[in-house]
Amino acid sequence: MVAVAIVASTSCATIRSSEVVEEFAVTGLVLAGPTCPVEQTPPDPECADQPVPAAVIVVTRGDGDLVGEVVTDPTGRFTIRMPGGTYTLTPQPVDGLMGTPPPLIVTVDRAVAGLDFAYDTGIR
Repeated sequence: MVAVAIVASTSCATIRSSEVVEEFAVTGLVLAGPTCPVEQTPPDPECADQPVPAAVIVVTRGDGDLVGEVVTDPTGRFTIRMPGGTYTLTPQPVDGLMGTPPPLIVTVDRAVAGLDFAYDTGIR
């Protein structure tokens, strides 16, 4: 027979926990086109839309409160982490490009990809 000793210990401690808010990655791509005056069929790879580096996208909550802004990288991509909720992503004007893409309203309840914006180069 084997004897097993169980020792119980109790203590009282106050643990302060801060609320953990889950954040989700929201990603997208910003391109500008057309890049050639005449589109061809089949499309010419040299005339593909080009990334827009340093484009600024302002992020606001559904109630209009500013959350922040994100700037595209050299490949035109952006990623921002946000807690769940409804947001508006509003691209800002870019020097040398015509017009500004319309805002996108997105509900974030998981990772969101493919929020793409297309600027117009004005080439016709």
